Amino acid sequence: MEGQKKTRILYIDVLNILACIAVISLHHNGLVHSFENTLAWRESLVVECGLYWAVPVFLMITGVNLLNYRKKYSTAVYFKKRVVRTVIPWLAWSFIVLAWKVATGQMVLEEKTVGYVLDLVLNYRVENVYWFFGALFACYLAIPVFSLLVENRKALWYVVGLNFVFLSCVPILRVWFDFSWSLDVPVTGSLILYVLLGYLLGNSKLERRQRIMIYLLGVFGFLMRFVYTYVLSIQNGVTDTSIKGYIMFHAVFLSAAVFVWIRQIRWERWLPKWLIAKLSLISSCSFGIYLIHRIVMYYEISLLGISTKSHMWRFVCIPLTYLVSLGIVLILKKIPVVRKILS
Repeated sequence: MEGQKKTRILYIDVLNILACIAVISLHHNGLVHSFENTLAWRESLVVECGLYWAVPVFLMITGVNLLNYRKKYSTAVYFKKRVVRTVIPWLAWSFIVLAWKVATGQMVLEEKTVGYVLDLVLNYRVENVYWFFGALFACYLAIPVFSLLVENRKALWYVVGLNFVFLSCVPILRVWFDFSWSLDVPVTGSLILYVLLGYLLGNSKLERRQRIMIYLLGVFGFLMRFVYTYVLSIQNGVTDTSIKGYIMFHAVFLSAAVFVWIRQIRWERWLPKWLIAKLSLISSCSFGIYLIHRIVMYYEISLLGISTKSHMWRFVCIPLTYLVSLGIVLILKKIPVVRKILS
């Protein structure tokens, strides 16, 4: 019930932290989106393809944590928690970042109207990495329906299958074979596939051969996207994005493989007890880190005076960004008013 102490799942905390670091790594290697036939671009492409599981895994964690919410509290409480823990922080930090960017000259308000400002915030034009919240909120709205099916695994697997076929496979087949066809199925859309897949994989006992198959598919997904993107980018002189997308089958394979692999590891054997005791606290900061890490990156570039194409920025500064952001979030969480918008 609502008053009960929340039980932490160790592998979920590990996944949360790793996904947060992976997101930062992707943003430190943003030069992949501007093609140059250089070693730096190729290295960034490896990071882009290899860590593309970060956002899907966040949604898979959402599935593990929330799809069975009815066992803990009512739907009214569920929505209240979502608003307090994500919607309000997103709105608050959108306005904070907007004010900061205007003050630092990164943005200019072309109009000083409520409608214009709302357009900037609601369409993620203030901070483009906040696009994730739109996908997350869409999944939040769908969860109360799918939560009614938690005891019917076959129904959930059926929905996952529909999403995989029509959203993960068909779009790529259209690109490869140059045909036009789509079928809108009411239970497909957004990134709900990952929420359901996370719940199913998080509550299934997979045999060794099943895990190996998932790992092999994950490796295939990474290699297929990397090779395909590399070859077409070289041919066309521009970074190819024709099969890019978190819902594409290569991303599903890779994300499922990472999720299953991290879940399978006996972390209590490998990690010292003092670190395990701290993991839940560190994991709880991931949301706040996601909200502020671009600000930290901005000042790192300014203060360190390094090129975003350098190895220092693309690799060495990744843990620096994470640790600085983590430290800031831990400090801000001690301030009652601020803590409420860093949930």
